[in-house]
Amino acid sequence: MKKTILILELILVASLNLLAQKQIDYARTIKTQFPDEEVVISKSNIVIEFEIKSKYGLTASKNIELEFIALEKNTEFVYPVFYSEDVKFDEFKAGDGSRLRSDDYYTSNGVFHDDIKVKYSIFKIPLFGSKSDLKARLLFSDTRYLPIVDFSEPIAILEKEVQFIIPSEVDVDLIPMNFEGFDIQVTEVATKKGRIVTFHANNLESISDEEDMPAKSYIYPHIFIHLKSYYSAGKKEKVFETIDDQYDWYNQLVAKVGNETDDLTPVLNQIITPDQSDDEKIAAIFYWVQDNIRYLAFENGIAGFQPASCQKVLNNRYGDCKGMANLTSELLKKAGFDARLAWLGTRHLAYDYSIPSLADDNHMICALHRNDHWLFLDATETYSKMGEYAERIQNRPVLIQNGDSYILETVPKSTDEPNLQQYTLNLALVEGSVIEGDVKVSLAKESRAEFMNYLSGVPSKKWETALKYYLSYGNNLVTVSDVQMPGLGRDSVYTFSGHLRITDKISTFDNETYVYVDPFMFFSDYKLDKDRKYALWFNYKKNVKVDIHFEVPEGMSAVSVPQGIHLQDEEFDFNVEFTRQGKTIHYHMLAKIPEAEISDDKLIQWNDAITKLVDTYQQPIILKSETTTQ
Repeated sequence: MKKTILILELILVASLNLLAQKQIDYARTIKTQFPDEEVVISKSNIVIEFEIKSKYGLTASKNIELEFIALEKNTEFVYPVFYSEDVKFDEFKAGDGSRLRSDDYYTSNGVFHDDIKVKYSIFKIPLFGSKSDLKARLLFSDTRYLPIVDFSEPIAILEKEVQFIIPSEVDVDLIPMNFEGFDIQVTEVATKKGRIVTFHANNLESISDEEDMPAKSYIYPHIFIHLKSYYSAGKKEKVFETIDDQYDWYNQLVAKVGNETDDLTPVLNQIITPDQSDDEKIAAIFYWVQDNIRYLAFENGIAGFQPASCQKVLNNRYGDCKGMANLTSELLKKAGFDARLAWLGTRHLAYDYSIPSLADDNHMICALHRNDHWLFLDATETYSKMGEYAERIQNRPVLIQNGDSYILETVPKSTDEPNLQQYTLNLALVEGSVIEGDVKVSLAKESRAEFMNYLSGVPSKKWETALKYYLSYGNNLVTVSDVQMPGLGRDSVYTFSGHLRITDKISTFDNETYVYVDPFMFFSDYKLDKDRKYALWFNYKKNVKVDIHFEVPEGMSAVSVPQGIHLQDEEFDFNVEFTRQGKTIHYHMLAKIPEAEISDDKLIQWNDAITKLVDTYQQPIILKSETTTQ
């Protein structure tokens, strides 16, 4: 009997060892496919089931089952599940090697996302090839809050299946987005109660962490869920069949806000005066909200479509985009202007209103109708002037409140010209190895707003230090003094100046002095990794101009001046010129990114242009003593 037990134990140990070896071999195979990954999701199964309930109407459940495989020893990672206040968890269970964290409100880059919450587990898997898992079940009492299902995640996925169980009473379109280039198959099966639609994906790489790339809605595969309507007790109930339904739902939320505008009278009397023109009154109200209401939160598109009341935002002195738009609108209306709330999706979203959905919107502003045109006021854009629009909302469709109906407009698009960022320097060679001179900086529109937001985040007693750093472009061999600047404001052009002493732009060899006059060399650090896959996005259309007037010292002459270069494409334009005028050498650099984007099919041309631009920056003016050249 003991011998039999021993044999069985040996067989069990051998079987476990064989199983472990197979698991290790499997992990090694995965590692060759995803060599840079420490963990992958080997299986991801998501089942979304729609159900009609008498209390809530159309509801949905979302079941998530994940299996992780460690591709390194002592692998540690976090897996989050994001949700809004309108979604409840029926289950959240993590497997071996995990520590479950309680619910937290989601923050990123120090920004508090007011309506988005996250439930997450911290996994630590000690052995290569070992597995763990996670199961979750979410309940949606309002299916409007289920507009998108993503395939790609921050962790690579070997196999993912997304299945929809749809009753025959539900009219919904499942629209594939960005499927091209991905291995995704779709099957549909009719059942007695409706239909089952299954999406099966293989070998999904992890979401890229490339800097300044487009938002994932433009790149990664996902399913856009267009819920139109459903039948309950024989009656048709609309969800978002048309944009009219979407607007009606928005408008109902706004109607429940409970604005008490009498609370606005005292502060409004402080903001505007009877002798001001209408333009002055509008600007004063808009700027007051910008300056006095702190922008606290940013909704990521699927949650929080009801503004806080104007009196709550006023009393708290903070609000999100909706609350700030509501306060701006109510102040303007109380002052006698035709102001409305307006919804839009920023540049971050790849959608418009052609398919009605909560995914279309992630922002709210105030729209003012005046003199037969619309003026859009986004109080979250601190220091932007009235009539100027940030890149993120330019050319975006906007849904404007209009009683029981709506108005669909487009935020105007500007060119790169208004964003001029200009540097003017008068430099000379002193002490044989030092360049000195004055610099003047002029910033307009978005370059101005960007700089002022930067400066407003610095304590005022450290402004001079911040300005010196800015003028030296972070180069510790550039000393800045005599900084002159006005206070924060909204002048069309913001100007400041200083004195530069530069010690790293001069070298001498064989009686020749080599002078590199540009201390900034803008865009020289913008060469991209050769393996970069995705487009390069700038936060606004770039228009940078540098003019340097370099005075050749007495007793010296310029024996060589660089040729300069002009590199032009429809997506970028770099122009560097050197000209002589007596003892003065004029250097001119102009750089433009007219659409704030370098598309993925232009990355090679971009890198080639940056290489040539840097080569030009590194070409010196060569000086010699006039006694040597005679």
